[in-house]
Amino acid sequence: CKNHEQKIADFLELKNLPAIFYGEDAKKQLLDYVEKNGENWLLKTNGCFIHKNLPDEFKDGVICVTNASVSTLAHELVHYKQFKNNSHWLHKNRIKKLYYSTCYDIYPSEREAFFTARKYLKSAGLKKEKRAYTWKIITMFIEWNLIRFIGVIILIILSVLALNLILY
Repeated sequence: CKNHEQKIADFLELKNLPAIFYGEDAKKQLLDYVEKNGENWLLKTNGCFIHKNLPDEFKDGVICVTNASVSTLAHELVHYKQFKNNSHWLHKNRIKKLYYSTCYDIYPSEREAFFTARKYLKSAGLKKEKRAYTWKIITMFIEWNLIRFIGVIILIILSVLALNLILY
């Protein structure tokens, strides 16, 4: 994974890289960050790019890759590039947080990261990892849409029940 850092940086036209941690070092960084800032969901991820509430030594952010996957590294480096380009999608207000939490799979910064990482895997000739990453994207998209569909069905049922209570 580490030998792909510069290749991905070149692919994304990045001039420099943030601090990048792998495996147990990445898990330790995440634990330290979560203890200080909350955000426990970070502990469940394969990787993440952290860009706020960090010591000065990490002013460009930190990437943590816990699963030693080139696809995860590429995905998180896309987020680093978005941060360097000041993407407004990375700075979330309440509405964007709600959008992100309910529509993660179609959130603009995530879509860009998923599909750019896939392009890198293809360009690097990593066919097996590209197939696995593509399958991950497809299954995640199906799961999220199933969750949204169930949520809509529940809302419809609750609305019908409420109407029945009001009307009868």
